[in-house]
Amino acid sequence: MLKRRISVIIMAGIVAACAPTAHHPALKDSPPQQWALADSVNTNAVEDSVWWRSFNDPSLDSLLHEALRYNYSLKGALARLEAAAAQRTIAGAGLFPSLN
Repeated sequence: MLKRRISVIIMAGIVAACAPTAHHPALKDSPPQQWALADSVNTNAVEDSVWWRSFNDPSLDSLLHEALRYNYSLKGALARLEAAAAQRTIAGAGLFPSLN
């Protein structure tokens, strides 16, 4: 019975610790005007994507071409991680009980 009382007290303390206690007022100030994204954004992505060509260095061109060729996208890396997690789950499926 003592264990139950202690566990109830501990759980009540945990729940009380997670409860919000402070009221945060909403922001009244708006962001500065220069932060607006209206016409100030340079959308010329093609020029930005080949910035290294402005150095006129063939070795730099070849290094960056090789780096871009072997660079995997984040989506591809995420897909490989998800596939590995699925394979881990499949490999460990035999360790769980099953119904016949």
